[in-house]
Amino acid sequence: MVIESEYALFSDLQRDGLRGVWGDATSTDILHAAGIERARVLLATMPDRASVLLTAERARAACPELAVVARVHGAPHASQLGLLGVEAMVQPEFEGGVEMVRRALARLDIDESAAAPLVDDARRRIYG
Repeated sequence: MVIESEYALFSDLQRDGLRGVWGDATSTDILHAAGIERARVLLATMPDRASVLLTAERARAACPELAVVARVHGAPHASQLGLLGVEAMVQPEFEGGVEMVRRALARLDIDESAAAPLVDDARRRIYG
């Protein structure tokens, strides 16, 4: 089930045979229309931190056992999400950068294990 606020993208989802609700995921009415009470996992992928926080908060209020994977916007945002019980966070820009470095190192025949401690440390600083 997808909640999409942009109508053109929502139309594309429907055309591709995916189930969805058109609306704002920060709305409790939209979350309920999407069946949040029966959900096992929520992916909060919105590009702005306020929407991610509000969606996570309202979804967990409706379904306390819900696992939430959220897009995070740096360490302070990760702390806020952690307080809401969000257990998995991803910062796309950081993860994209890690993949770019990984590929560059591979191209230079440098073993990934050399960069792994640096990446692990950076992830701890971002995600907590």
